Amino acid sequence: MNAGALAVDSKEHPRSATAILSRVAACLGVDPRGASAELHRMGLWDRAACLACETGVGAVLHERALQGGIDPPHSSLTILAGYREHLRCANRYQAEHIAPVLAALERARIEFRVLKGAALNAWLYGRDDLRGMSDVDVMIHLVDADRAGRVLRRLGCRIEADPLSDSYFPRFYYEQPYLTGDVPPVRLDLHVRPFRPVLYRGTVSPDAFWSKPNHVSIGGVAVAIPRVEDMLIHLSVHAAIHGAERLIWLYDLMRVLQVFGERMDLAEVVRRAEAWRLAHPLRVALDRTRTLFGGGWAGADPEASRVCGAARAGRAIDRRLRARDDARGGASGRMRSGESDDARVGVSDDRRMGMSGEVWLRVLDDLLSRLPDRAGVLDRLVLWQSPRDADHAIAHSVVNVVSLSGVRDRLAYVRAVMWPGRGHLASAYPYRHRGWRLVAGGVRLARGLLRWKVSG
Repeated sequence: MNAGALAVDSKEHPRSATAILSRVAACLGVDPRGASAELHRMGLWDRAACLACETGVGAVLHERALQGGIDPPHSSLTILAGYREHLRCANRYQAEHIAPVLAALERARIEFRVLKGAALNAWLYGRDDLRGMSDVDVMIHLVDADRAGRVLRRLGCRIEADPLSDSYFPRFYYEQPYLTGDVPPVRLDLHVRPFRPVLYRGTVSPDAFWSKPNHVSIGGVAVAIPRVEDMLIHLSVHAAIHGAERLIWLYDLMRVLQVFGERMDLAEVVRRAEAWRLAHPLRVALDRTRTLFGGGWAGADPEASRVCGAARAGRAIDRRLRARDDARGGASGRMRSGESDDARVGVSDDRRMGMSGEVWLRVLDDLLSRLPDRAGVLDRLVLWQSPRDADHAIAHSVVNVVSLSGVRDRLAYVRAVMWPGRGHLASAYPYRHRGWRLVAGGVRLARGLLRWKVSG
């Protein structure tokens, strides 16, 4: 399912996943009434709840319903509440089992920044039951890559998959995934650079995202995360690189603007984005966020504004259950691992829940007006190709070669791609015989060509 193409045109079937997700986005935006009413009228709320969970916004949609902005029927609230409880358990498990790893990096005096989901849960959402995370992203300095790997291996972590070759990571690739020794394991993506496209290897300063950090607690371990301006840039570019198609990633951007937009240094955001050649992906992600969450549902039937009594009753039941859980303690999902710097300087619970009116829209429009609306050919090429990398490996490699500067780097990259290491080939070709590496290389090339042909 493509959750990215959410701009519905007149030819889009009103019951398609894309059309339903557009209504879900509107339910999370500034004026949710029309979209919510139309989901009632068409009997699509249960389907919308399932799709919201698939795209990561099921829990925040449930929170919006509890706040009174929308009125899903009780059956849909049950789906969303179940997903929210799943997030609470999964996030607490990951925080508990990643904390010893973070503490070990601290003891080894390896400077790091926690990125994306784990950072957002502690810093932005302030709860562990609103946003999921499939892994924990930790960025270190390039010079610490070998030392950090040794620390992780001593803790029982293992590399999830061998890199393409010994020279591919960390020279050209941006991360190395590890799995903890737990059952089930927690995945930790060890970053040496913030973004996948090789173009940004040469444009993003090695000091980017390291200055003036905020601090939060994850699993009882105090860790550093990027400052708010850097966090907005990182989240936006990450979403754009993946096609701006994951609804929760775009919701994160709206949430950052809701909570921190009024005190964000927009001039600094623009200055850093332009200096690092990230203005184009930043604008793409913010434009999509504006489109999805910045207005009401234009396709709503005016006669569909009636809210059914069953939905209202269901919401009341859910509020009572939540109040009971809060009274018992622990089940509400509030983060118990500590507060961020921003919490200490007075970010209220209402602000964390996005209760900041439409101020974020004014901030977003101001920021968009400052960003350049033109981009170079290479910038557009890289952003067009990045979401297609998994299905177009050959095109991915060609774009990376074009993005590199200098003959030496280009030749080294081609060599790393064309002559992969033994570990990488062993995972792609299970048989061992004389000349197996040559055969494995041929099988790998054939798979890449077939994938390119089928995708094309």
